[in-house]
Amino acid sequence: MKLKRGHSPLYLQLRNEIRRKIETGEYPPGTAIPSEKQLAEHYGVHRLSVRIALDALLREGLLKSSQGKGVYVCGPKAQRNPQTILSGFRHGLEEHEKDAESRLLVKAERSAGPYYAKLLQINPEDSIWYIRRIDSIGGQAVALEDIYITASKLPELPDIDLQMFSLYDAFYWSGIHVSQGTQVLRITCLDAATARLLGLKAKQPVMQESYLIQDEAGEPVAFSRCCIRAEKAEYSIKCAIRNA
Repeated sequence: MKLKRGHSPLYLQLRNEIRRKIETGEYPPGTAIPSEKQLAEHYGVHRLSVRIALDALLREGLLKSSQGKGVYVCGPKAQRNPQTILSGFRHGLEEHEKDAESRLLVKAERSAGPYYAKLLQINPEDSIWYIRRIDSIGGQAVALEDIYITASKLPELPDIDLQMFSLYDAFYWSGIHVSQGTQVLRITCLDAATARLLGLKAKQPVMQESYLIQDEAGEPVAFSRCCIRAEKAEYSIKCAIRNA
């Protein structure tokens, strides 16, 4: 498609065209749009016009830019209750956001198998997404997280950059409102290979958080297991005290 010269400025036409594709879902939330070069070639405009159009959409909050990676579509932000037990370690990272980072190790599709099928209430042969990532603060690995998601609940996941957007947002964009779950905390020890990912020795204790995450209807949608270095694990729980 070529933009029409002689009408409104080309950058305004391009801005409106990209906005239309975002609103119609042609550019889904969490996914990257074509590069400046690709957009310029596709629409027959100068890259400066593309840059001006994208800058306008970035200011509107419809797009999000990551240096060296590209420009991504921002969907509606999922609202999370700060008191929810599902906030977990990744929510705590926000306190250190300047020097915190998450590195994705695995993002793949696999069969659920009997164990995760039972947790997620699906068939063992059903597909799930498996995600493994390391969270670091100040360059030091502090947590290793494994996540298992019913694939049919989040079909757009392969196209969503999880280093740019949260899983809560991804669920929200798919029409799933994560609102409840079960959290289990325990002290455990990791095998040698897993311990090395956190810079630990085998058999060194870590705090392990397990979450079974459910939607508003109480149906399981994901299971998360996060191992945190013991010296970095800290929890604060607010409770009401009633008079006797």
